Amino acid sequence: MYDFAYSYLRWSRDRYKLVETMTPIYYGRVASFIMETADLTTDEAGEVVERQAEVFEREKAYLLERLGNWEMAVSPV
Repeated sequence: MYDFAYSYLRWSRDRYKLVETMTPIYYGRVASFIMETADLTTDEAGEVVERQAEVFEREKAYLLERLGNWEMAVSPV
């Protein structure tokens, strides 16, 4: 997801087409979540979402590093 976000920000062509390429991945992720949480209570499903958010937050530095490297490459010194 972070690589996609990075690509989206740098994409100079039709961003709609880029987003369109992610649609099958999105639907797959939604289906996976439904299957994973189908037999859980609302609170248990919330815990699954919370764990995913924690991973997303832990990995945020990766995106920020990529963006920082990109900004250094395109910004005049």
